[in-house]
Amino acid sequence: MDPTANLERQIEIAREIQRLEESGEGWSDLLAVELSDLVIALADWIAADGFPPTPWIASFRRPTGLARARNPRPPLLDSLALVRATAVKARLMKEHKK
Repeated sequence: MDPTANLERQIEIAREIQRLEESGEGWSDLLAVELSDLVIALADWIAADGFPPTPWIASFRRPTGLARARNPRPPLLDSLALVRATAVKARLMKEHKK
C-alpha cells in the first residue's frame, strides 16, 4: 500500500464532497464509502506498523529547539494516535462480531 497516495485520495474525496455539499448538488454515497474504505485501510496499515504518509513524516520534523520544548508532541502525532486507536477499535469490533 502507498499511504501517501491513500491520504491524497482521501483529501481529494473530502474536497469533492465539500464542493458538492456547498453547491447544493448533493454527493454520492459511493464517495462516502470510498472515503471510509481509504481511512480504514490507512488506519489498519499504520496499526500494523506500516509507515505513515510522507506529509505526516515531514510534519514530525518541523518543530525544533524551543518550539519543540513548548509543544513536544506535534499535532499530527495526535492524529496518528487517533488513527491507530480507531484501527484497534475497528479490529476489536470486527472480532466481536465473529
